[in-house]
Amino acid sequence: MDTTDTSRVDQAIVRVLQAEQSAREAVAQCALDAEVLRQNARARARAIAERAAERVARAHQWTDAALRSEVERLNRQRAALHQPAPPDPDEPARVARALDRLCAELTGGSE
Repeated sequence: MDTTDTSRVDQAIVRVLQAEQSAREAVAQCALDAEVLRQNARARARAIAERAAERVARAHQWTDAALRSEVERLNRQRAALHQPAPPDPDEPARVARALDRLCAELTGGSE
C-alpha cells in the first residue's frame, strides 16, 4: 500500500468518524427537541385539565344555585298551600242557600 492509498484510507476513516459524530449530534439534538415537545405537551395538558376543572366547578356552582333556587321556590309554594284560604264574605250566604235547597229537597217542598 503506498502513501496515496494510506492517505485515502485515512481520509475515509476521518469522513466516517465525522459522519458518526454528526449522527451522534443529530440524535442528541433530536432527544433535546423531543424533550421540549414533551414538556410543551405536558404544559398544554395541564392547562387543559385546569380549564376543565374550572368549567366543572362553575357547572357545579351553577347547578347548586339553580337547585337552591328551586328548593326555595318549592318551599314557598308548600308554605302557601299550608296557609288557610282567606275568608270569603259570600260563603255564609252560599251555605244558607245550599241548606235551604237541601231542606226543600228533603221535605218535598220548594225553595
